Amino acid sequence: MAQSFAAARYALQKDAGEEQKKLEKESREKGLWGSIGSTLGSLAAMGLTAGMVNPLTVGLITGAASGIGGAIGSASKKISGGKFHKGARDEMGNILRDDIIKSSLTSAVTAGATTAAKPAAKSGPTISPELLENYSLDELAEMGVDVSGLNAPSNNKIFSFLNPNNPTPFSKQKI
Repeated sequence: MAQSFAAARYALQKDAGEEQKKLEKESREKGLWGSIGSTLGSLAAMGLTAGMVNPLTVGLITGAASGIGGAIGSASKKISGGKFHKGARDEMGNILRDDIIKSSLTSAVTAGATTAAKPAAKSGPTISPELLENYSLDELAEMGVDVSGLNAPSNNKIFSFLNPNNPTPFSKQKI
């Protein structure tokens, strides 16, 4: 028996709707894997450079690693074909590619700007924690120690609030 026009239309719409849901799910998964790859790539690049190179190089390396990681992550999940929504599948691939490019550029600028904004590490003598536990800033200054970069009340021992045997306003111990 021949199928009615309404039944055929219903079956077609049902198939198209199911394929649309499948396309949306696969696109979300592909985007998620691309985002994970991009994040891992940029973290790996920032970890490898570790502030040892200039900001422009950090930005370039991080952006490239983010883009490569995003491409690898995105390639790990395929969007399957179907009878319907062929244009939407192609468009979704373009959108995800553009998102990976935008993410890698954002990572590059952020990594470069963050590295440029960090103050350079000061080289020179450091003060041992033992001195800071046992002497006040005034006492250290009297001994000839440069305390210009330290900030603490001069009448209190630095880090004395860390000593459990010395309750201070910072501790919650009952006296």
